[in-house]
Amino acid sequence: MFFNLDDEYLLNVSWKVKWKKPEIGWVKVNVDGSRDHEGPGVVRDACGTWLIGFFQELDPTNKPHETELQAILTGLELALKMNFDKVVVESDSEPAVRMVKSELGSNQRPEYEVVQRIKNLILDHKWQVMVAYVPRNANRLADKLANDARKLSSYEPRKYLSVLINMSSYSRRTMERFMWDFSP
Repeated sequence: MFFNLDDEYLLNVSWKVKWKKPEIGWVKVNVDGSRDHEGPGVVRDACGTWLIGFFQELDPTNKPHETELQAILTGLELALKMNFDKVVVESDSEPAVRMVKSELGSNQRPEYEVVQRIKNLILDHKWQVMVAYVPRNANRLADKLANDARKLSSYEPRKYLSVLINMSSYSRRTMERFMWDFSP
């Protein structure tokens, strides 16, 4: 049985997608390679508690999916360094997730080295790793961090992070109603 769903219905449904906590014993790394070549990520536990976040400035010549791949690699390296043995990595870049999950193609592609490093990191250690695509609405915290990081020259981190964490469970429309000024 097939249903014909119009675009307006799909748009209204998609914004209701929310971040889901990982299972007990797992951590979730949400990453977002922004259009401006930042690669932030957030690591949270089964309670949704922010454990650690990261931000890195990446090569400005990278394509968006290359930035996302670098953020995935950094998130995995951080999770390994923190001795997490069950890790879910979520990205809102379908091409990046597809590359990590598929057989490597030509080693002439610019992203080949990063994808190979991700795969080696996953295979060379005794841990369980799942890499998954999620819609941007389920990746709001990393997305918001990516968008705000380039705009903020100074801010109060605790206040900013508290607002971001609380917002990650809100709908996109609710999130868009919030406006902050973190300038001194």
